[in-house]
Amino acid sequence: MSVFNTDSVTVIRRRGDCYLREEINTAPVLPGAARNREQVRARVIDRLRKDPSVVFVLEDRDGRADEKAILPDEFEMSVSLVDGESPSASLTVSHKGFVVFNDEFTQEEEGNEPVLRSVTEDLADTVIDILTCIDGKDYSFAEDDGSHFTLEEPGEEVTLYGAKHILDAEGFQTESIRTVGTYNDPFLFVHENEVVLMGSRRFDGVTLYLEMKRLFVGVPPTMVRKAVEKTQMDSIPVEIIEREDGSWSFRVEMDADTDADNFMEKLLSDITLLKEAIARVEDEDGIGEEIWSIMENQRQLFIYEVIDSSVKLKNLNI
Repeated sequence: MSVFNTDSVTVIRRRGDCYLREEINTAPVLPGAARNREQVRARVIDRLRKDPSVVFVLEDRDGRADEKAILPDEFEMSVSLVDGESPSASLTVSHKGFVVFNDEFTQEEEGNEPVLRSVTEDLADTVIDILTCIDGKDYSFAEDDGSHFTLEEPGEEVTLYGAKHILDAEGFQTESIRTVGTYNDPFLFVHENEVVLMGSRRFDGVTLYLEMKRLFVGVPPTMVRKAVEKTQMDSIPVEIIEREDGSWSFRVEMDADTDADNFMEKLLSDITLLKEAIARVEDEDGIGEEIWSIMENQRQLFIYEVIDSSVKLKNLNI
């Protein structure tokens, strides 16, 4: 069975803070399309290559795909995928011209037995792991003799207290929310026209998340639920929560590799992700953007919800 599909193309792309492998349709779908199959496929692949979220397009060129990507911190990654009776793949990562990682993958066909994992999956999973490491400045994947490459140790872990300290130092408006019980207090901060909540799972002070809020005044909850369901099907890593007070919370958990050095970069990236999820809900027919500032409402509702959650947690009999 060929590792390439004539009706789709495999891509490795970034979604928010995550990388993933996707099969993108390249075959005609609409009967009225004027272009033939080859034209449709060529146009789709051309658009994918121009998409900044796409790192690799594993396009079949005479039975093989050879791709190269320039990555942050002077890394370069090359991948090859070769079709045939025994499909194979290779992955090479270079830093400043020196090879720091190399791996090869093979896929042996065993008669009529189904292949549990394809060579494409093995290649893509390894690529995704290394891309994630490079983003987090974790260079432990590198096979290095120390002559040209210095591994960078992860920065200091950021706790909820440390996050507030960083934002205070950056000049943001912040306000701590006092919880009921001896918990790590979440806090609010202002980003542009938003009051944003930064909290931690189960008030542990370590597993950080960001949360934004919308009211959707005048829109029936059933309509919002449909838009939310459609948005969540788009694989955006944002949790959307319908609150008892009638508001809607959009929450994203910060990466585990967030540290003091990359905190602001991660924070701004997560805020962009939250705004993207909110925009997708607002773009649905009959919903739209808030027609006036809800910053004071955001503040009051966040305070209420945090206190309510801390009371419920304190009263649990564990």
